[in-house]
Amino acid sequence: MEFFNTIAGMASIASLLLAIATVGGGFIYFKLKKKSNAQKIKGNNNIQAGRDVKINGGGRNALDK
Repeated sequence: MEFFNTIAGMASIASLLLAIATVGGGFIYFKLKKKSNAQKIKGNNNIQAGRDVKINGGGRNALDK
């Protein structure tokens, strides 16, 4: 019986660790996802701003010449 108790104990510890890892992993994943979304939005804004500056800059240069 001692052998079976050891296996049961190991299984319960393993399931507990898995639960902790799942919750922790989900939290970390959510934080990273939130961060990457913020960076994506920022990146899009920068690209848009760059385009606007290029268009405006091009127009000004054409007028100056």
